[in-house]
Amino acid sequence: MSDPDLSFTTEDFLLSEKAVVERFTAAGQGHVFRFLDRLDWKRKNALFLSAKSVDLDLVARLASGKSLAPPAPPPEPLEGPFVHRRQALQDNRVLREQAEAAGLALLRGGKVAILTVAGGQGTRLGFPGPKGCYPVGPGQRTLFDIHAAAVAAASREAGKPVPWILLVSPTTEEATRAYIRRRGLPGVAPAQVRIVCQGVLPALTDEGKLLLEDVDRIATAPDGHGGCLKALRLTGTLAWLVNLGVEELCYFQVDNPLAPPVDPLFLGLHHRAKGQMSSKVFLKSDPAEKVGVVVCRHGKPAVIEYTELPKEQAERKAPGGGLQYWAANMASHVLSMPFAAAVAFRGLPVHRVRKAVPFVDADGNRVVPPEPNAWKHESFVFDAMPLSAGGVVMEVDRSREFAPLKNAAGMDSPETVRLLLQSAGKW
Repeated sequence: MSDPDLSFTTEDFLLSEKAVVERFTAAGQGHVFRFLDRLDWKRKNALFLSAKSVDLDLVARLASGKSLAPPAPPPEPLEGPFVHRRQALQDNRVLREQAEAAGLALLRGGKVAILTVAGGQGTRLGFPGPKGCYPVGPGQRTLFDIHAAAVAAASREAGKPVPWILLVSPTTEEATRAYIRRRGLPGVAPAQVRIVCQGVLPALTDEGKLLLEDVDRIATAPDGHGGCLKALRLTGTLAWLVNLGVEELCYFQVDNPLAPPVDPLFLGLHHRAKGQMSSKVFLKSDPAEKVGVVVCRHGKPAVIEYTELPKEQAERKAPGGGLQYWAANMASHVLSMPFAAAVAFRGLPVHRVRKAVPFVDADGNRVVPPEPNAWKHESFVFDAMPLSAGGVVMEVDRSREFAPLKNAAGMDSPETVRLLLQSAGKW
């Protein structure tokens, strides 16, 4: 028997490219190849790689609205036996001690992993790199340095390295990896860290058309922090965690240097409740504070963005005084591994937001629009909360656990973060 012919010809590759063009044309998106004739082989290859990463069926569903999050039901005040107010926890020493013991047992038993969402850039801070690399602490300590110290402390408490996953984005992955190669994560063993890159979703015009960010690249954007669980699945990280015997995943965002990576009390309350997803909240400082609010919908906790909460509701007082919608979302959660895996396969609703998206015009010139011109798409991890069959909502002291770094000056700036770190004894 003669050997099979394993050779490839130029035509084989051209046919593959032709099939891609035909598929996009049939989907009404053939315009992304309108500059193909002017590209050299390298930029042609880049364009086809970009095109092959686009799910045209998803594009069609997004354009038609079929994959977008449906309108949410009206919010209700957060209340129920699953809500643990801070003062009540302080007063209930027995519950607090039992929950802390349960959380520590999980940690020491190797049942806990940490997920830090670190895909954002420091653009709003006037910083050219990933936000986690921003030097906000004393001695030029970065956000990554501060979190690494807390992860190292959790590992010492556990008596073993606690797995730590850093979720990055395509725009920050290379710089984050270079930073860690150069500086390391103090006190954290390299083997306990996994860097996982989140996916992207396409930007679309009002007519549902794809945009070219450059003549050889389709415009996309990171798929939001809700893409973290899908990214864990696609990279094999979920399987890695399951093989390690991990049962609970502690989630927080890199731009909050006061967030404890592992909180035994929170972890224990979640575990004792047989929780699938639990969340931390703090008391809103002002009705107009620009922070999402944890509310109830059909008896389950959910998050409503501050832009979606009408002023009248935001200012409404509870019968006993204080705000009726008081529970600010801290973006700190615990998810059970079976629930995280289920959501990773099921997926989360996609939201669209109007943004200014750079694009290539009809003549091939790159345009940076001064105003929003297209729709970006992303999912939010808190949309998993209503899917959960159980969990807790725990109120914390914001002065001890919440110091968001968002802006170059004013509120939530390096200056306010440093003051909060000093006040909490973290400086």
